[in-house]
Amino acid sequence: RRSFAVGTEASRLGRSTFAALAAVILLPCFVPMVVNYDIADRSGNLIPSQYARNIMNSMDEGGIIFTNGDNDTFPLWYIQEVEHVRKDCRIVNLSLLNTNWYIKQMRDQEPKVPISYTDEQLDQMLPMRLPQDIPFKMGDIELKFPAGSIMYVKDMVLLDILRTNKWKKPLYFTTTVPESNRAKLTSFMTMEGAVYRINPVKAAELAKGNPNLQPVPGVAEVFINIARTDSLLNKVYTYKTFFREKKGGEEANVRLASHFAAPYAWLGGAYQNLGQLDKAIEANMSARKYFEKPHQWNYAVANLYTQNRQYTEAREMLDSLAEFSNQPQQPRMYQQL
Repeated sequence: RRSFAVGTEASRLGRSTFAALAAVILLPCFVPMVVNYDIADRSGNLIPSQYARNIMNSMDEGGIIFTNGDNDTFPLWYIQEVEHVRKDCRIVNLSLLNTNWYIKQMRDQEPKVPISYTDEQLDQMLPMRLPQDIPFKMGDIELKFPAGSIMYVKDMVLLDILRTNKWKKPLYFTTTVPESNRAKLTSFMTMEGAVYRINPVKAAELAKGNPNLQPVPGVAEVFINIARTDSLLNKVYTYKTFFREKKGGEEANVRLASHFAAPYAWLGGAYQNLGQLDKAIEANMSARKYFEKPHQWNYAVANLYTQNRQYTEAREMLDSLAEFSNQPQQPRMYQQL
């Protein structure tokens, strides 16, 4: 009996020791989870899908949109393939457009992209350094690719799409595509919300006598379609996931949301060009919400308030900006007005 009691006691002691050791070992695993939960929490982080929905809804029926990299392509693929948003449109990634298998896929699968190259031609296509100037002409579009520059497969195919399409389907770039990746088509683009539409004539020509098209400040040769952009930003797009209180998630997702600051700011600049300062202020206040540090936009808004003779609002904007200054001994900035 004594032996059995000792054995039972030892067994209980062993279980207690094991439980204590397990707690000591496992506790550090739970501490980071508790402490970092707010940072790691992804619930409600729907920015990529909301961004993609807005971009896809920027296009007219049957649109083709050219994207640049991962962050402006994968969300669009997801929203189209998983949530079945805008299945009538085609997303064309410019990086993949350098590969023959992808070009064939774009050409042959619905919704088809108009491409005239045969399989044999695509299999032989390679990037090349141009030995001489190469012109491209299609209607009013006249481009020149200078000798010594490199023409990539994507450039050749993009221009072929332009020629083969014959303006039957609307063509767009996301605003994330840099000018160097637009095959020299920048001057033929108009901004519509968060996308650029490619036009058959230069935007500057379209803008003549048309106050609805205004130059985009700081973006040479590009004009903004005011009515279309205003409608998209304020009636079509939705932003409910952008402004949730908890913003756990990758920094890249937050940057996606910031892409809507520029259209609002440029819309504000267009309204300012027309002397419609109330609308300019409203658009800039909307742009301000998308900046990680909104006070950085206060001076621009204060300037608009001043032009509109709203001096109290201008001072409030600049006083708010001064609160973020590390030099409070300096005089208030509104004395500059």
